[in-house]
Amino acid sequence: MMRHAIVDTGSGLVVNLIDYDTDISNTVPPGMEAPLLAIMSDTAEIGWRYQDGGFVNPNPAPSSLDPNWIWGPKFADVIGRGTTGVDHVR
Repeated sequence: MMRHAIVDTGSGLVVNLIDYDTDISNTVPPGMEAPLLAIMSDTAEIGWRYQDGGFVNPNPAPSSLDPNWIWGPKFADVIGRGTTGVDHVR
């Protein structure tokens, strides 16, 4: 089975995922009408975008290496103090 993303070519939105026995990439899927197009992909998910020949997740997960993704900005940054302790608020 070959996994295909069904893409609305008007918006570039992946609207469905379907397994076919053969590669039907770049064709209108059987039983569907234009502007839908089947594109073979093992990685695309419903809600992703197809642009510039690839699939893009519009809502990527935050990096676990980014310290702000859970805790937010440092308190000193919020009140305008840098790491030197100098007051930048005017």
